[in-house]
Amino acid sequence: MDEVREQANGIRAEAQAEVAGARADAERLRAEAGTTARRCSTRPGKRSPSNLAEAREQTAWTQQTIADLLAAAEADAANIRQGANA
Repeated sequence: MDEVREQANGIRAEAQAEVAGARADAERLRAEAGTTARRCSTRPGKRSPSNLAEAREQTAWTQQTIADLLAAAEADAANIRQGANA
């Protein structure tokens, strides 16, 4: 019984590490998108509207990617926890 509990704890730790990694990736992507948006919005010149549109598009893509990463990591963690409890 202790061996099974140890395995479950190991699996749980792996799942938590995976979720933490996904969150770190998501935060990195969010920061990159913010930097790009600020750079594009502060660039002077006639290309400014297209830069803003590009920044909006990239920000939307990044936000969706973050949501997808977190959802996938949470689903994987749930599956791992469920398997550990079986």
